[in-house]
Amino acid sequence: MKYFVIDCETTGLLDFKFAADDPSQPRLAGVTMIPVDEDLQLTDGTTFSALIQPDGWEISPEITAINGLTTERCAAEGVPIALALDAYSGFVNDGRIAVAYNAQFDLKQIRSELRRLNLPDLFEETPNICAMRASKSLNVEKAGAKKGGFPKLSDVYRHFFKKELEGAHTSESDAMACLEVFRELVKIGAV
Repeated sequence: MKYFVIDCETTGLLDFKFAADDPSQPRLAGVTMIPVDEDLQLTDGTTFSALIQPDGWEISPEITAINGLTTERCAAEGVPIALALDAYSGFVNDGRIAVAYNAQFDLKQIRSELRRLNLPDLFEETPNICAMRASKSLNVEKAGAKKGGFPKLSDVYRHFFKKELEGAHTSESDAMACLEVFRELVKIGAV
């Protein structure tokens, strides 16, 4: 089996009560996709990581405070959304399994953008593994006051590696941390 680890940065949080392409849903502002082989080792030269050029959307100061992205930065450094979606479609069409920390969020965000461009959303063709759900049974100590629900990626990272996750809430850092966590989950048989 081959995989690709994906992490999305967005202009807000998805509302799961609405369709992926509902006009109220957030937009994709950045994405990293890291292909790995059956041994969970990086595949040379094919990682995709980019900010997305705004197409009429903006990033609020509240979201900037979380992921550090601004509308201006995405406009200056971003690529057209079609490039990111082509990379995603290529990984799926190559038979790779998507791995994400909260796969429901990341894959719905990608479906949203595919639908907005009238492209197939690849929902049925995209097998996936959610590292967040797989880590639920680990009894991970959570930072902060919130004790219920799923642990954050930073909590699971700290659980496995006994150090803080640096660069959290950037697609590059979170995708790489998800890959490292996924390797550990596979090692202990949690996936």
